Amino acid sequence: ITLLVCLTNRPAAQIVERCEEEFEDDFQGIEAAMLVDPDAGWPADTAKVLKDLAYSGDKCLCHSSLRKRIELPNVLKALQALTSSGHNEVIPWSPLPTVDDLIAQKSQGFSTIGRA
Repeated sequence: ITLLVCLTNRPAAQIVERCEEEFEDDFQGIEAAMLVDPDAGWPADTAKVLKDLAYSGDKCLCHSSLRKRIELPNVLKALQALTSSGHNEVIPWSPLPTVDDLIAQKSQGFSTIGRA
Protein backbone atom coordinates (compact mmCIF):
# COMPACT_ATOMS: atom_id res chain seq x y z
CA ILE A 1 0.00 0.00 0.00
CA THR A 2 2.91 2.34 0.74
CA LEU A 3 4.11 1.91 -2.85
CA LEU A 4 0.66 2.94 -4.10
CA VAL A 5 0.59 5.97 -1.79
CA CYS A 6 3.99 7.09 -3.13
CA LEU A 7 2.95 6.44 -6.70
CA THR A 8 -0.46 8.11 -6.57
CA ASN A 9 -0.24 10.66 -3.74
CA ARG A 10 -3.58 9.32 -2.48
CA PRO A 11 -4.40 8.39 1.12
CA ALA A 12 -3.69 4.78 2.08
CA ALA A 13 -7.17 4.01 3.43
CA GLN A 14 -9.04 2.00 0.79
CA ILE A 15 -6.65 3.22 -1.91
CA VAL A 16 -7.45 0.39 -4.33
CA GLU A 17 -11.21 0.76 -3.92
CA ARG A 18 -11.04 4.55 -4.27
CA CYS A 19 -9.00 4.28 -7.46
CA GLU A 20 -11.49 1.75 -8.85
CA GLU A 21 -14.35 4.14 -8.07
CA GLU A 22 -12.54 7.14 -9.56
CA PHE A 23 -11.67 5.36 -12.81
CA GLU A 24 -14.76 3.11 -12.90
CA ASP A 25 -12.63 0.04 -13.60
CA ASP A 26 -10.99 -2.83 -11.74
CA PHE A 27 -7.60 -1.83 -10.40
CA GLN A 28 -5.79 -4.18 -12.78
CA GLY A 29 -7.52 -2.48 -15.73
CA ILE A 30 -6.39 1.02 -14.78
CA GLU A 31 -3.28 2.15 -16.63
CA ALA A 32 -0.44 2.99 -14.25
CA ALA A 33 0.08 6.29 -16.07
CA MET A 34 -3.47 7.30 -15.09
CA LEU A 35 -2.87 6.56 -11.40
CA VAL A 36 0.39 8.41 -10.89
CA ASP A 37 0.67 11.79 -9.25
CA PRO A 38 1.40 14.04 -12.24
CA ASP A 39 3.67 16.28 -10.14
CA ALA A 40 5.86 13.34 -9.05
CA GLY A 41 7.38 12.75 -12.48
CA TRP A 42 7.15 8.94 -12.39
CA PRO A 43 8.28 7.41 -15.69
CA ALA A 44 5.55 5.22 -17.19
CA ASP A 45 7.62 2.03 -17.08
CA THR A 46 8.56 2.54 -13.44
CA ALA A 47 4.96 3.34 -12.52
CA LYS A 48 3.76 0.12 -14.15
CA VAL A 49 6.30 -2.01 -12.30
CA LEU A 50 5.48 -0.39 -8.94
CA LYS A 51 1.73 -0.70 -9.51
CA ASP A 52 2.09 -4.38 -10.42
CA LEU A 53 4.37 -5.07 -7.45
CA ALA A 54 1.86 -3.52 -5.09
CA TYR A 55 -1.40 -4.89 -6.48
CA SER A 56 -2.12 -7.01 -9.54
CA GLY A 57 -3.85 -10.20 -10.57
CA ASP A 58 -0.52 -12.02 -10.48
CA LYS A 59 1.88 -12.34 -7.57
CA CYS A 60 1.97 -9.05 -5.70
CA LEU A 61 2.42 -7.61 -2.23
CA CYS A 62 -1.28 -7.02 -1.51
CA HIS A 63 -2.89 -10.11 -3.03
CA SER A 64 -5.70 -11.50 -0.89
CA SER A 65 -4.40 -15.04 -1.41
CA LEU A 66 -1.29 -15.82 0.62
CA ARG A 67 -0.17 -18.21 -2.13
CA LYS A 68 -0.17 -15.33 -4.62
CA ARG A 69 1.77 -12.87 -2.51
CA ILE A 70 5.20 -12.14 -3.89
CA GLU A 71 8.04 -12.97 -1.53
CA LEU A 72 9.88 -9.95 -0.12
CA PRO A 73 13.30 -11.07 -1.43
CA ASN A 74 11.80 -11.06 -4.93
CA VAL A 75 10.36 -7.58 -4.36
CA LEU A 76 13.80 -6.38 -3.31
CA LYS A 77 15.36 -7.96 -6.42
CA ALA A 78 12.77 -6.28 -8.65
CA LEU A 79 13.32 -2.88 -7.02
CA GLN A 80 17.09 -3.24 -7.23
CA ALA A 81 16.85 -4.23 -10.89
CA LEU A 82 14.56 -1.29 -11.56
CA THR A 83 16.93 1.21 -9.97
CA SER A 84 20.08 -0.26 -11.49
CA SER A 85 18.78 -0.88 -15.00
CA GLY A 86 18.36 2.75 -15.99
CA HIS A 87 14.58 2.59 -16.05
CA ASN A 88 14.36 6.29 -15.43
CA GLU A 89 13.28 7.19 -18.93
CA VAL A 90 10.41 6.13 -21.14
CA ILE A 91 11.42 4.37 -24.33
CA PRO A 92 8.17 4.05 -26.33
CA TRP A 93 9.41 1.36 -28.70
CA SER A 94 10.69 -0.84 -25.92
CA PRO A 95 8.44 -3.46 -24.28
CA LEU A 96 7.78 -2.72 -20.63
CA PRO A 97 9.38 -5.16 -18.21
CA THR A 98 7.16 -7.25 -15.99
CA VAL A 99 7.92 -7.94 -12.34
CA ASP A 100 9.05 -11.44 -13.36
CA ASP A 101 11.37 -9.92 -16.00
CA LEU A 102 12.97 -7.68 -13.39
CA ILE A 103 13.40 -10.56 -10.93
CA ALA A 104 14.98 -12.70 -13.65
CA GLN A 105 17.21 -9.82 -14.70
CA LYS A 106 18.48 -9.31 -11.15
CA SER A 107 19.03 -13.06 -10.71
CA GLN A 108 21.00 -13.27 -13.95
CA GLY A 109 22.97 -10.08 -13.38
CA PHE A 110 21.83 -8.31 -16.55
CA SER A 111 21.74 -4.53 -16.56
CA THR A 112 19.17 -3.90 -19.29
CA ILE A 113 15.70 -5.18 -20.03
CA GLY A 114 13.48 -4.45 -22.98
CA ARG A 115 16.09 -2.54 -24.92
CA ALA A 116 17.05 -3.43 -28.45
